[in-house]
Amino acid sequence: MLHKTVFCFDRYDPKTDTWTQVASLSVGRDAIGVSLLGDRLMAVGGYDGQHYLKLVEAYDTQSNEWQEVSTCNAEMYSHIKLLAVE
Repeated sequence: MLHKTVFCFDRYDPKTDTWTQVASLSVGRDAIGVSLLGDRLMAVGGYDGQHYLKLVEAYDTQSNEWQEVSTCNAEMYSHIKLLAVE
């Protein structure tokens, strides 16, 4: 099976009805889990074409940067991710 990895993300602005490309992920991947945590977009796990990943990155809208923030206890792929903070 051929996997196409994704490095890029676009941000949608509903006020102007426009899409803008933002910073690329550090590792291209497919089967990635994505969710919001506060004001940051979290990218969790995925498949880089060779390995399933434990990597967790956060996108900061102010700096337009992805930063590695953690790793999962196990490889994550093709999943739904819900994040909660206490």
